[in-house]
Amino acid sequence: MAISYITGIPGSGKSYFAVYQIYKEFLEEPKKKGFLNFKKQAPKKSKYLFLYTNINQFKFELKDNFIPFDNIDFNFKLNILYQVYKSVDGKDDTLLIEKAKELDLYQVLIVLDEAHNFLNDKEDEVLKWWLTYHRHLYQDIILITQDFSLIATGYKSIAEYFYKAIPAQLRLFKNKFRYQQFSSYKLYDKDLVNRKGIHIPILPEVFALYHSGDKTSTKSFIRQLIVIGIMIFILLFIGFKFFINKVLLKDVPKNEPAISDQQTDLSTNDFLKPVEKNQDLNFESKYNFVYVFYCLKGYCNLKDEKEFYPHDIVSNIVLSSDPVYAKEISSFKNMQIYVYVFKDPVFDFLKTKKGVSENEKDSFNNSTFNNFKL
Repeated sequence: MAISYITGIPGSGKSYFAVYQIYKEFLEEPKKKGFLNFKKQAPKKSKYLFLYTNINQFKFELKDNFIPFDNIDFNFKLNILYQVYKSVDGKDDTLLIEKAKELDLYQVLIVLDEAHNFLNDKEDEVLKWWLTYHRHLYQDIILITQDFSLIATGYKSIAEYFYKAIPAQLRLFKNKFRYQQFSSYKLYDKDLVNRKGIHIPILPEVFALYHSGDKTSTKSFIRQLIVIGIMIFILLFIGFKFFINKVLLKDVPKNEPAISDQQTDLSTNDFLKPVEKNQDLNFESKYNFVYVFYCLKGYCNLKDEKEFYPHDIVSNIVLSSDPVYAKEISSFKNMQIYVYVFKDPVFDFLKTKKGVSENEKDSFNNSTFNNFKL
């Protein structure tokens, strides 16, 4: 038996939180236990004898023990119970419980919407007694308000649970309401019980029980941020690909002869051999064997091929084959990109050819590389 407060802005799911508890307790159909289980499920029996609520347009006709909350009548009955309590100085609950049963206030669930209209900023002796003594009458109380400041401190400090409904704009899941539980009505971050929050599914059966602005559809700000984040990631990825292809690889020849009018400025790395080109040489027609290698952590891959080969083997082949052009066009992080131009098809044997099996190619590669072992 407890007192629970639920607060939040309009449309955040305050009323839904309470009506969902009513649905689970009084109206939810028992779930079938297996496809082949033809035994008729017994109706769910509630632990409460009555429900009192003032939720807007609630379907009281669904159950005989659903009673509309009347402020004047309820206060009148509470005053009767308080007088019985005082008559025995609170030493014996027997008469009090008998009178509560007679007034249909024993073992009940009480849900008050806009509770600040009932528990205003002026503390009432009878109401305060009721909130402190409700356990003896086997009552659970759910109080809904838009702002705790509208309710007197004495009424709030008695409660055990405090919930805050999260606005739709800040919810990730469209088909669930989200709530945060606190240990104090002040709702400080240090009072937060569970940072993940409580998620309650949005069910049409629950919405059908009452009328509320909570049904209003509002776009989630969190989901919009996620969509924007994904779009930014895609744009950055496309921009990165463009930068690699158009900037870092702008010097890579595409099956065209590499032309140089002066001595090529090469790295001091022995892998890149300086080459002079005779201007009278018909470079375009003769030197059309162009190879691009991507080298990473001691292994190199010929462009458009799958296999990787040791850097030392590729280096030895280059140094022994007298390239007419050799240049390191890019070096970033642990990756280097090299371009070579030869008179002869020096590295064509690395290319996958139609009609040649992998075993034949591996055999050819092994015999070729054996000549270049260090």
